[in-house]
Amino acid sequence: MPTPVTAAGALDSAERHIALEGTYNLRDTGGYPVLDASGAVVGRTRWGTLLRSDALHRLTEADLAALAERGVRLVVDLRDAREVEGSPSRLDGLDVTVEHLPVFADAAPAALLSGRIDLATLYDAMVDDRGDTLTRAVAALARAGDGASIVHCTAGKDRTGLVVALALRAVGVPVEVVAADYARSADHLAGDWAQAALAAASSLGGLDDLPPGVVEVITASPAPVLAALLTRLEAEHGSAAAYLATHGLTDDDLAALRDRLVEPAPTPATEDPR
Repeated sequence: MPTPVTAAGALDSAERHIALEGTYNLRDTGGYPVLDASGAVVGRTRWGTLLRSDALHRLTEADLAALAERGVRLVVDLRDAREVEGSPSRLDGLDVTVEHLPVFADAAPAALLSGRIDLATLYDAMVDDRGDTLTRAVAALARAGDGASIVHCTAGKDRTGLVVALALRAVGVPVEVVAADYARSADHLAGDWAQAALAAASSLGGLDDLPPGVVEVITASPAPVLAALLTRLEAEHGSAAAYLATHGLTDDDLAALRDRLVEPAPTPATEDPR
């Protein structure tokens, strides 16, 4: 029988959150189980390969040194031009390639919401209307070569969450583990980051005037929302890999993504018959 996989066990690592002075939500996606079609564990995601983060404009000299030590070579920035201009990434001295792939382009998130303001509606709209850009981001990770890659947006939970979720699902990380990884964002953003973001959103009024949906979009990352999205997407397309293929990910890209993100499961030790 396949080995049971629990999200809690996969997430239980002190190494996952990378505490820098200039980020709130930087963390490693290594150590997650990878399953085959039968549900058997066949590998795990590599540590130090795919990192996810909030914006990188506050990085200090010590932060930059820490990222250089981790071998960061690719930064995938999912923010739009307005966000980049207002908070340009500080990557001074890092030997990195930056791929700027704005998920919203010139359309604010509200333009995708069709009157309803909640995460489920926003995520449905992103996978339905921005699949080409999400796939280009996953393809950039597949083609990155050696070194670590960072995917980020402003908070590191929504746009980043979908790109990372699609990449992890495409290589076989279980839905419940992917959703639990996504859910960690709210914990890391709580406090100073969330308060500043809510204050900016309510600049024309008080915090009490913000609709509940806006507060959710800014601060929340509920695992059931992402799990439901992935379940819907995979029911319609057959798999996350098939969804990405529909939007341009090639077989070579998928193979390269697996090579980059997955290491084989350790072979169980056998007893010496002597």
